[in-house]
Amino acid sequence: MTKCSVSEIVESVLSAQQALLENTIARLPDRDDPKGVRAFVESSCLQTEEFDGSRVGYYGAIFDELVKLHPQVESFPPTEFISTINNNSLMVDIGKGPVLVIDVNQGKTLDQMSRIFLASDSATEPGAVALRLYAEQCIVHGNKELAGHVAVCYSELVNLSQIRGVAVGEDEDEDDIEDQAYFIGHVQDAFIVAHEVGHFLWSKGDTPGGFETEATRWIAMDGLDMQATASQASSPWPPSRAAGTQDSPYSPQQLQRTLERRCNPTGEFLEEVWADHYACITCMQLYSGVWPAADVVYPAISLAMRNIATVDAIRRLAKGGAATAPNLDDASSRRNILRYGFRTLLGDLRENDDYRRAMHLCESDLDSDFAAISTDIDQRYFEEFWNPIMAAIGAATLSAPSEQDLSLVHMKLEREFGPDAPRKVLKDCPINDKSQYYADASA
Repeated sequence: MTKCSVSEIVESVLSAQQALLENTIARLPDRDDPKGVRAFVESSCLQTEEFDGSRVGYYGAIFDELVKLHPQVESFPPTEFISTINNNSLMVDIGKGPVLVIDVNQGKTLDQMSRIFLASDSATEPGAVALRLYAEQCIVHGNKELAGHVAVCYSELVNLSQIRGVAVGEDEDEDDIEDQAYFIGHVQDAFIVAHEVGHFLWSKGDTPGGFETEATRWIAMDGLDMQATASQASSPWPPSRAAGTQDSPYSPQQLQRTLERRCNPTGEFLEEVWADHYACITCMQLYSGVWPAADVVYPAISLAMRNIATVDAIRRLAKGGAATAPNLDDASSRRNILRYGFRTLLGDLRENDDYRRAMHLCESDLDSDFAAISTDIDQRYFEEFWNPIMAAIGAATLSAPSEQDLSLVHMKLEREFGPDAPRKVLKDCPINDKSQYYADASA
């Protein structure tokens, strides 16, 4: 394989993508809503003010490539494109057949998160994006009072820090960051589409024979690893969460129940593992022959899974659920389980000749192992992105006044910014100092 410079890769991919976009956009139908999906979206999702139509053609181009790789996908159900602050693509069936609903705003959100992860040299940018996402999810789940408070915190942080874009660190090259973000954005969007295609294939029973048996082994390996980690004297979790305590999720009884739920062949967890597995393999097949596999594709896949899991964790926080490690977060476990799976199926990718031949890769393209890269991304992400995100959300939550005072703050915001005050504050960031809104509130 001839090595190309980053600029040459970008130029060639842009040219190929443009042709795909033109072909796809020309074929997109102006159809009615026979399955009632748009009505479903309008009743259950909060749409953004703007719709980025350019991304519609791009997702269609990805789907075209998926069909070429896996012809069984050709019978895939209709696709509906939306743009909502729910930030969630999903397969829906409201009684008239399945439809894939792609939220283009989810792709934009993941793009922003990746750029911050690549470029930011402080905790401010991760904290700001966390507050925006948390406020939006509070709006989605009907907690407008808390959403208003978090939106005010976001506006104050943005203005105090003068954040209007991603601040590139002193040691980073802006063009290089842009190229990396461009690559990762492609892979993340493909991962979203492929993950949902994986759900469709699962529903049809169109999965490799023996996958459930293999995945069950990976899940059991992950369970043993979690139990061993929780039992270590250096475990970061408090004593009440230790494996030996009765209420710990790592106690033998609780862990056994968790493993049984995850290994249930008709349960959601095993289906999610398959969808992740299918999306990972598909992204490797789509991009490894075009871009440097170890340098771009594998980190992008890992980052895509991390970003999606972070948005999901923030969503669960807004709903009142837990998102911390001791609660056996399923999304984090799925990443670990996939690492076990790739190690089991492929071994060390640097030594797997069959895999390299299947992917049309030369030895130098796999100068790092997928599992090792994934572990490295997880560690960096936890330290540089996840911790600042949780710190920002925690600080905003702890600074919230009582429910009664939150209502007073929300009334002030509505008087000044209208009935959709939290979203208005998130969009315009008009508040530099929140103290005027909390003058009558006793925190």
